[in-house]
Parts: sequence; structure tokens; C-alpha cells
Amino acid sequence: MGLKDILVEKRSEILNAWSDMIMDTYPPDAAVFYKTEKDRFLNPVGYIVNEGIGHIYDGLLNGGSAETLAYAIDRIIRVMAVQDIPPSKAVSFVFMLKKVLKDLIGIDTTNNVIIQELNDLYDRIEETALVAFDVYMGCREDISRIRMDEIRQHGYGATMNPHILKRRRG
Repeated sequence: MGLKDILVEKRSEILNAWSDMIMDTYPPDAAVFYKTEKDRFLNPVGYIVNEGIGHIYDGLLNGGSAETLAYAIDRIIRVMAVQDIPPSKAVSFVFMLKKVLKDLIGIDTTNNVIIQELNDLYDRIEETALVAFDVYMGCREDISRIRMDEIRQHGYGATMNPHILKRRRG
């Protein structure tokens, strides 16, 4: 049995463990909610993460490049960027897959073919993490741009408008 066969067979178990590990990075009450609430409208964070990691996992297994996984990465990272999660923590979800794989799949360390396949998969995971970092930085730039536009439109302009100043004073 090759590595891909093992990973396909254990897909559900791996994705559940990966999701749990990601959700455990949130405060305990939020983590419990994100893990248990399955309604996509009541729990958009959990839904986006679970949907995204499924696409990422399948893409990694099927040899998709990190760039082809950008949409799934973008959705997850966008949620984290809006929540002001630091870049290292936001991108760490990608690396968590490596730990899950080490914990859940029994690798025959004497089988050089499987070891090479696993190393290739780890390389793709690391490339995916780099794309995730780029996506995170782009999201943070977008958020900063939006905030600056808000300040320009409402903050600075409002303080200079005498009618608004008059209303603020009273």
C-alpha cells in the first residue's frame, strides 16, 4: 500500500484531527463552538476552515501546486487576518497537517519509496505555508487600506467639516 492509498483511506480521520488542532488555537469556549456547531451560517469560521482544509488536503494528495490551492487558503487566511491573528499563528494551520500526519499514519521507515513520497508531501505542505503567508500579508494590506479609506472619508474629513463639528459639540 502506497502513501497516497494510506492518506486517502485515512482522509476523514486526518481532516478531523487537523480541524480539531486548528480550532484548539482559539479560546476554549470558541474552540468548543467551532468544533461542535455544524451549521455554516451559525458557525462560518468552522465551516470555512473545514471546507478549506478539505480542498487543501485533496490538492496536496493529487499533486496540486500551492498556487492552485490559493482559493481555499485565501478563505481560511482571510478569516484569520480579519480576526487580527498574528501571521505566525495564522499560517501555522498549514504546518499542523505535518504533525497530524506524523501522529496518525503508520509509516514503514524501511520503505524508501514511502519515505520519499512523504518528504515530497512535506515539501508541498511547506510551499503551501509560504503561499498562505503571502495571502495573509495581502489580506492585512487590504484591511489597512480599508481602514485608511475610512479615516480619510469619515475621520479626517469629519473633523474638518464645521457642520459635523457643531453636531459633535452638542
